[in-house]
Amino acid sequence: MPKTFMRVFIIVAGLSVLTLLFLVLAPYIVPTKNFKRLIVDDLEQRLPGKATVADFSFRLLPTPTFTIAGISVKDAKQEVLAIDAVTGDVFLMEWLKSKRVSTHLSLTGVRFQASEQTLPFVKYLLGLNDGRKGKALSHLQLRVLSLEVRRGKIDLETGGATKTLDQVALSARDLGNQGQLTSFEAQGNLLRAEPLPFSLAGKATLRNLPSVLRFQDVQAKLGSAEGGFSGTLDLEASKFSAFSVNASSVAPELLQIFYPTYPSLLPFGLSWSGPAGLQVTKNDGADQPLAVMLDFGASTLSAGKWLTKGAGYPFKLTASVVDNAQAVSFEGSTLELGAVTFGINGTVRHGAEKQAKLTMQSKTFDLSAVRPYASFLTPFEGFASGALSFTLEGPLATETPLVFSGKWSAVKGTAMGEPVDELALDFERKGDELSIPFFKAKLYGGNASGKAAVTLGTDPEYRVESVLDHAQMAFVPGSAPFLKGEGSLVSTFTTQGQTTKNLFAHLAGEGTLVMKAPELSLQSFSAPTFANAVVDAINAVSAVKGEATPSLNAFPGKPEELRLPFRLTQGLLLVGPTEATAESFIGQISIRFTADGVADGEGTITLTPSTTKALFRDPLLAKRVVSASGSFSVPVTLTGTKERLALHPHSEKLAALLKKPVEPVAVALPEPKAKSADRPQVKPAPQQPVVKKKPILEESADDVMKVILGK
Repeated sequence: MPKTFMRVFIIVAGLSVLTLLFLVLAPYIVPTKNFKRLIVDDLEQRLPGKATVADFSFRLLPTPTFTIAGISVKDAKQEVLAIDAVTGDVFLMEWLKSKRVSTHLSLTGVRFQASEQTLPFVKYLLGLNDGRKGKALSHLQLRVLSLEVRRGKIDLETGGATKTLDQVALSARDLGNQGQLTSFEAQGNLLRAEPLPFSLAGKATLRNLPSVLRFQDVQAKLGSAEGGFSGTLDLEASKFSAFSVNASSVAPELLQIFYPTYPSLLPFGLSWSGPAGLQVTKNDGADQPLAVMLDFGASTLSAGKWLTKGAGYPFKLTASVVDNAQAVSFEGSTLELGAVTFGINGTVRHGAEKQAKLTMQSKTFDLSAVRPYASFLTPFEGFASGALSFTLEGPLATETPLVFSGKWSAVKGTAMGEPVDELALDFERKGDELSIPFFKAKLYGGNASGKAAVTLGTDPEYRVESVLDHAQMAFVPGSAPFLKGEGSLVSTFTTQGQTTKNLFAHLAGEGTLVMKAPELSLQSFSAPTFANAVVDAINAVSAVKGEATPSLNAFPGKPEELRLPFRLTQGLLLVGPTEATAESFIGQISIRFTADGVADGEGTITLTPSTTKALFRDPLLAKRVVSASGSFSVPVTLTGTKERLALHPHSEKLAALLKKPVEPVAVALPEPKAKSADRPQVKPAPQQPVVKKKPILEESADDVMKVILGK
């Protein structure tokens, strides 16, 4: 008995030693060439390209473990997969029973091109059936219980663009059984000009036939944005069939990541900071739209030089998006800007011809609700009832902005403080300029039309060219108009600034005002004051004394037409030389108005022959100073302030003219249409040169001017 026991013990011990020696020496004596070939065949079955494996090794003690080093798969263009090392432990008994490797898998130094062509490899790692048949695949059935990736670099091909994730670290547990919740964590950097860190943590469920991943309670961070996510990833179609995203602090970069055409779709460089909210929902179904909501209410927002919004101003985009292989379409989408809601419709086409056409329209456009967002709207107030529509259209090339154009119509508002009854205009974007190729308006009872442009910047610059016809206008240097009536105005104005005060301070321009039968309200320029001053000057040198006749007392009479050319810049208004035509005179005068309301001017009033004859009783004096045509030119001066203007004969010049022993000078001004037989035509006569002082307008060509038209 003892001998038998001893023999058994020796045999068992010997077998144990042999087994131990085999387990220790097997990695060194078992050839691994066949294992490498199986791995290469398996990779080439699952990935496009030619595979190579640098080394395969294993050990059986203390735990069965294998290591594959230097994996590389290359297609004709690039390397689709590279792994520095794959390490896994093996449950030996399960492998002996089912030829299936159950393992905790660790991948180091992964570089992977994720696309539809490489999807089978992902499904293989997840233990899902990829539907392929082949001898090689039967040898390497894999059941991954947990997966760890270190130092990963993954290129994701989506929408024709590639996004690169670098320094990826992934940990997934409880992968072994389908239908069981899998916990996972991932982090890394999304490579851009500045790497954008990301992290994911949550749970997912694996299901086969169909092959899907269902994510639950995923908490995600990307840059400054963070939020929750859930959804179903269809591995066959490589896209989410249903999902829901709720994120805060969304940055512009996030939209650009998922929609590379974003810079073109937002042609003014829209950017923001602060807690912008994003909600995205898609229900299961191929034809189900994508519901998107972006809320910038708590954000500060800017769009280049076009738009600036502080926190607290409403700004919300709600979109219903249908995304298919041909295009993204927007139907029934809205943009809330303050109290104004725009409807959005249009399409963005994919493929080789990337085109966009989006139309936004509001039929209840209230300018006051939008005015706080755009400084270039400062000149306009009111216009609470109107309509605005604009279109973004063109190729989706980042370097080529989309064409931005539209129309605006409104009623009852003001422009530069002046009342406007109706306004309609077309506009389009040209670089940093908003061009208005045509506008029309009703103001002062007349019709205006023209063109304008706004150059955006810290202080927007404006230029307006217009014609105003048949308007009831008033010329108002002060609080009360001294000139009013029906007229027409042709003008060009420029200014700049963000406030009404700055706009008026920088106002400059030029033009011509023509008025028919205007009403003049000038102190002293009325009978008998002006006439008596002229008579007194004549009587002082006349041998025959007299008083103004009844016809002279009616002087000057109401002008039949008044023409006022003007120039305006930096607070000064230069008017003239004006041309006034009346029954009893033809007048020319140049006037200067300063910013503080002081006015001065000078010129001449040429009296008609009948009025001149009533003035000069002394034939010798008349022969000496009256022109051959029978008219007499009275030098005049205009003085006063914006509250009170007065027109007087220029006493010194008038006295010198009456005393000067020179031949009379014929005045070549056109005579008004005669209303009686005593108004002969003015005929030119030989004249001697007369030295005249330059009018104020010429003397002040470098001065600045100011004008206020209309009240």
